[in-house]
This record gives sequence, structure tokens and C-alpha cells, in this order.
Amino acid sequence: MPPSVEWDFTRVDDSALQSATLYEYARSSDKLRNAVSKCLQTKIKGKRISEYILAALITERKTRKPYPDCFPAGVYRKVSADLINATGGNFKLRHIIMHQRPDFPAPWMSFPLKFKPNENFSRIICTPMNHVFKHVEELAIESGDALKQLEYEEKTNTGRFQISFLPLHGSTIKDIVGDFEKWLREEIKQHPDNYSAMKGKGRKGQLPIPRLAWLAAYRIHKAGVTFDDAQIKLEKESNYYGHLPKYSEKSAWSDAIKKAKQFLAKVESGQI
Repeated sequence: MPPSVEWDFTRVDDSALQSATLYEYARSSDKLRNAVSKCLQTKIKGKRISEYILAALITERKTRKPYPDCFPAGVYRKVSADLINATGGNFKLRHIIMHQRPDFPAPWMSFPLKFKPNENFSRIICTPMNHVFKHVEELAIESGDALKQLEYEEKTNTGRFQISFLPLHGSTIKDIVGDFEKWLREEIKQHPDNYSAMKGKGRKGQLPIPRLAWLAAYRIHKAGVTFDDAQIKLEKESNYYGHLPKYSEKSAWSDAIKKAKQFLAKVESGQI
């Protein structure tokens, strides 16, 4: 079996599930792991990018200064741009590395993070920017170009995202609410992990999609461990099934590996 930090994700906190999932899949991608690792080791003015990020995170915590101001002049833009290129334009992965885990590609479980939600943003929808812009374009068409301004604010120190649509005119409240509800339902279908904690019909009590369990099965399989041997080992490890690849049927094990490969391909192509 590979080291447990590579497949035992039972200690991943729910608050960090999205970050941990993307981070670990990026580690499993030769393309992303090599590109990001090389970027973090690149030197700017004699200092590695990873060292700049770590120093900035420490400064931000001590001084409460805006994160970009915690870098030397001109360095923040360079670091951000280099990481965007290294991640293939994946802003979410770039954010995780720049604001949470500059020690990439160290395993997430070597330093499992927890995030405390801010109640002021408890009703704010969190979504990648490309999905917001897609909705903006659709809404502008459906509402006769009613949408005139999009305000986007990134809360960099905790990884929160606030999205506001201002102002809307030329449409009725019913039209706007209807458009938003249609968009939100589609978002839930496309990105179930983002809304796993939502309450309401058909959602309360649901567990997050077990993408980390898929990844665990994929890594164990890739290490040459058979289905039967893996299940025996896992049964001894824990009775918790959450993110462990425990399956009663070999077909389910094979399906998990297939799903991990598919999700990994999406991460590599920038679709996630």
C-alpha cells in the first residue's frame, strides 16, 4: 500500500473538502505537479516564489495588511501571473496554493487545514468566475441587456468569494428571481460539492460526492494493490467509510478508478 497520506482522507474537514479535493487531484497530475513545483522553485530577485508566498502569509497574519501588500513591490503580480500559467489558468488552484498551501506538492494530510466560515457571508453563493460570466451573458440576452454591472470581490485572506449583481433594470423581480433560480439549480447539478451543506428538499443530510475516495482507489490501484488486498487493509484501518475507498463489489472499485481518471482529466484541462 502507498503511504496513508496518499489515500486516507478521513481527517479532511468538511470546511476544506473543496480545496483538499482539487489540491490532491493536482498532485496526482504529472502535468500540474511538475509545472507548479517548478514555478514555486523559480527565483525572483534571488528568492524562491514559495518563500515569498510563505513570508507574505506570515506578514498578513501579523499585520492584517492586504495580502498583495505583503509582497515586495512588483512581486505579487509576477507570482500570481506565473502560478496562473503553471496551473493552466485554474484560478481556484492558484488561490489554494497562494493563500493556503505554498508547500505544494506536499500531501494535504501532512498539514490538514480547517476553515472557519464568516457568518456575514453565510448566504453568498460561491462559484468559479467562468460560471458567473456565463450566467451574466445569458441573463443579459434574456433580459434585454438588463445587466449593466458585475461586482466581484475576492476575500483573499480566507478564500471566500462574494458575488453581487448590480444594478438590474428593465426586468421584473419575477424575471430576475426566475433566472437566478434556474442558474442556481444548474450550478448545484454541475458542482454538487459546492452546495453539499445546503438545506432544503433533496439536499439535507447528503454526503459530499466521494471524489477523494475515487482518488484513493485510483492511487492504490496504480501502486499495484489488488481490490481484495486493498479491502482487507482498509477494513483493518477504519470503520469510517466517508473518503475511504471501501467497496463491497469489485465493479464499484473499478468504477471509482474510472471516475477518478475522468475527474483528473477535467482538472488537468482546467474544467474544474
